[in-house]
Amino acid sequence: SFAAIEVFRENNFFLSVLGSLMYLIGSIFFIPSLDMLPQGEFLFIYGSLVIFFSQLWKILRPHIINGFKIENVTEDFSGFLVDLCAGLGGFCYFYGTVIFRYMENEFDQNMASHWFVTGGSFFTLSGLAMQYRYYLESNKTKE
Repeated sequence: SFAAIEVFRENNFFLSVLGSLMYLIGSIFFIPSLDMLPQGEFLFIYGSLVIFFSQLWKILRPHIINGFKIENVTEDFSGFLVDLCAGLGGFCYFYGTVIFRYMENEFDQNMASHWFVTGGSFFTLSGLAMQYRYYLESNKTKE
């Protein structure tokens, strides 16, 4: 129902913040002197899932409400890129952290590293798309 869609839309920003907070706390737990690596890993895994599903919902919501139309993407393409890249970044961090958590050899370590670098690259692209959206696109509409 559309009421459920609206409730989730209202909580979507909260979920994005929650996922980011889980990343922050998980990163702190990676400090060796704290001896909390497993807790940090689990916060990264769950934070990644929260980010991924929050961004996936932002992408799917217009298609669920309006039906699939390419205009849903092209109308706000930079916003679509922000959400797509952030979601892919979350997915890559999820997968990389799972591999890191259960790695058994150097190959697993290299695979986890590649997933982290790829995820970080997607997050960077998301940030660049956001900068473009807010600083360059918004100036075009003012002219």
